[in-house]
Amino acid sequence: MKNKIALIHELIAAYDLTNKCRDRGLIYKRAFLYHELRTSGFSLSQIGEIFGKHHATIIHGLKTHENLMGYNDEDYKFETIQLKQQLEGSVLIFPEESTAKKRDLKTDIIEARTIRDFKRIRRRVKLGVYEKLLAESNLLEK
Repeated sequence: MKNKIALIHELIAAYDLTNKCRDRGLIYKRAFLYHELRTSGFSLSQIGEIFGKHHATIIHGLKTHENLMGYNDEDYKFETIQLKQQLEGSVLIFPEESTAKKRDLKTDIIEARTIRDFKRIRRRVKLGVYEKLLAESNLLEK
């Protein structure tokens, strides 16, 4: 079974949850992961650092999670059920592998424009995302 925190980092990278997109599905995923990190003992500022957000944004996301769970919102449950299953020990499934951008360290560095981009690359290096993708591509070639 994978380490829960490492798995959360992989999910953040897989769904690109550090960007500023306000798509409802991404908002729901962020709020759910804020809650998971908070219940794992992370402080608001630590969670904010992971996502590249201010601690006040994290507070708002936690309140969003509480409200949606209190209302028993079906859309919220639908958007977060896959995350919940993955965190319970299921195999990590990246969203639509065929349409997802294949990560390459060199390309990511060349395309990086902001400090946030470089922090994301650094986090991926620490998690071994590039090595894992390289190993998977070598297996596919054989």
